[in-house]
Amino acid sequence: MDPQVTAIHESQISLSIWQGWLYKRFFLRPNLTLGIAELRIGRTAPELRRHSTDQVIYYVLDGCGQFISGGLRERFEVGKTISVSAQQSYEFNPDQPTRLLCVSAPATLPPQITPRLMLGDDRELFRPNTLSVRQTFSKCHFVVSGVCSVNIAGTLYEQSAGKAFYINPDVEYTLENRHSTAIRVINAYAGTAAREAEQPFNAT
Repeated sequence: MDPQVTAIHESQISLSIWQGWLYKRFFLRPNLTLGIAELRIGRTAPELRRHSTDQVIYYVLDGCGQFISGGLRERFEVGKTISVSAQQSYEFNPDQPTRLLCVSAPATLPPQITPRLMLGDDRELFRPNTLSVRQTFSKCHFVVSGVCSVNIAGTLYEQSAGKAFYINPDVEYTLENRHSTAIRVINAYAGTAAREAEQPFNAT
C-alpha cells in the first residue's frame, strides 16, 4: 500500500465500548473521527446520549427503528442520515440489530457526509484544499458495497466493501468504479471549507 493511503477493514478492528455501544473506530484525525457502532434491539443505553463539544452524523448501514430527541421520534432505516448537534440529548431505539457509520467533528468544524452511488466507469476527483491546510486533514471514505479504486498518479489501490481509507491531504486522487456493478462510497469531511476539496471530474 502506498504510504499516502491509509486503509483498514472493519474486520481488523477490535470492538470497544462507546457510551454503552459496541464500537469500532477506523480513524481519529485532528478534526474528524470515523467509526462504526453496533446497536442491539431496544434502548441501547440507560441514559440519553449527549456530546459536549462534537457534532455527529450517523449513516445507517443496517437495521431500522426510532431515533428519539427532544420528545420527538423519527423513523430511521438503511441509507438514512441523522445529524446530532453538540449538547443535543438523544437515543436510538432499534427494531433490528443496527449498524451506524459515525462521523464526528468539533462543532466549530461541523462534519459532512456525501453518500455516493458510482455506476460503471464513474469517477470523482479530489484535489488538495488550498483554503485551509488544517481542514485538509479531515477527509475519509468508507466503502459500503462493491470495490472502489483509488487512482493516485496512475497507480490503483482497490478498496473493498467494509474498508475505510484516508489519503494524505496534499495528494490529488480520483475514486473510480472500474467494474460493471455499482458501488456505494461515503465521503466524510469536517468543516465547510473541506467540501471545496471535492471537484467534478469530466473524463475525456
